[in-house]
Amino acid sequence: MQKIMKVIFKSRWFPVAVQGALLAGYAAVIWFSMGVVVPPGAKPKVFAQTQLATLLVWGIWLPLLIVLTVFFGRIWCSVCPLELVQKAGSRFGKKVFQKVFFLPKVLRTGITGVLLYSFLLYSVIAMRLPQIPGNLATLLIFLLAFAFFSGAFFGNRTFCNALCPASMLLRALGRRGMIRIREDVGAPSAASRDVERRVAPCPSRLNPRRLKDSSPCILCAQCVKADPALVPVARALPKVPDDDWRDYGWPVTVLAFFLSGFVIEHMFQVWPAGNVFFMTPPDAVKHALNLQAFSGTLDGIWSMLVVPGVVWLATCVAYRLFRGAGSLPDALKALSLPVMTILTGAHVILSMEKFSKWSVHFQTAVHTFKESLATHPLPEFSMMFMSAVGKGQQPGAATEPMLFSGSIMFAASLLMIVASMYSCMEMKNKRSGGEYRLVMIMALLFSIFIITPKLSALL
Repeated sequence: MQKIMKVIFKSRWFPVAVQGALLAGYAAVIWFSMGVVVPPGAKPKVFAQTQLATLLVWGIWLPLLIVLTVFFGRIWCSVCPLELVQKAGSRFGKKVFQKVFFLPKVLRTGITGVLLYSFLLYSVIAMRLPQIPGNLATLLIFLLAFAFFSGAFFGNRTFCNALCPASMLLRALGRRGMIRIREDVGAPSAASRDVERRVAPCPSRLNPRRLKDSSPCILCAQCVKADPALVPVARALPKVPDDDWRDYGWPVTVLAFFLSGFVIEHMFQVWPAGNVFFMTPPDAVKHALNLQAFSGTLDGIWSMLVVPGVVWLATCVAYRLFRGAGSLPDALKALSLPVMTILTGAHVILSMEKFSKWSVHFQTAVHTFKESLATHPLPEFSMMFMSAVGKGQQPGAATEPMLFSGSIMFAASLLMIVASMYSCMEMKNKRSGGEYRLVMIMALLFSIFIITPKLSALL
């Protein structure tokens, strides 16, 4: 595997050729999604599952992206077409402005991308917005323009490192990734070659030779091509990663906060019996104040602000009790990465579940696409912006067909729960026993939430 990776990374066609092909596919998704709206009376999720563009993006690409990132690190970032677009924007900006503008330090931390991603999560709960094909086209056009102009004004990799909505998510999910760039131990010593005396060029302004935390590296292979002593290496998934909270800062805490709310909402949504109790408070507010017209907004606020707020407040109080000291910021810092470890396991399970539910509609989606192509080959440009919205929680049918059986999903859930709890042992190695016990309790509670729907489906 090491030799194959070395050949690929050193190839002059990697990653440009892959990025070009994916950019063509990116444009095709925009073209065939533009102006496609949900028919009256149809549910956004059910309609999205039968549209080829949304099926490919949300039902196949997104689940595979999450699973690949967990196991291999930010391998998608190396072939992402938006990296090619921002590179083109950077060259355009240098010719037009003759300089690169300064991005404020607070925005360089990644908080902008985290807030954009959190808003997308909110829009999924409140309006099922990205699942609607026409809105998917609008979102992809926005990201395309955002990548180009961020490169034009602030230079290459600004989008990847600071502004991309998925940047901090992929960093956190891939912190145990198996692929990373390291110095070849079998290469001649740096003292005998002048090329090894300098740092290999890195558009992300990293030093590949001294990089311990690999999560900022997008595996673009530029340093590997420039410096013969640097090679891609594969390692076993580590129990304890080489990073800590200081490598991410507050953006990872904000991400963990909003992501925990989204994951909790999704776990209850696929559990009909539990979802009735979960949605009781917002439903009571809607009926008491006659706010049915704002149903989606209230659902989003409840799931993305109220629920994670209560959960994190209770967790921080428990942190004080278990540890006996420490402020609220200390608790948030200590728990951010372990919580992301728990959420990583939950994300893998949810990705398998999404792929299982969406992929069974592939044949229907292809048939629908052929019919649409024959009748309406051109998109509806007049309907490309905010073509339709949903109304809050809009699950599919009561019993959805799935590619994987209930027993397979149950076994996969158990496996990921064990892996997540084992991974949380990094707390035992790095911090106090009180913090470790608290994290294990949190992992156990999440495990119960994850496994209960799978168990009820089997019974």
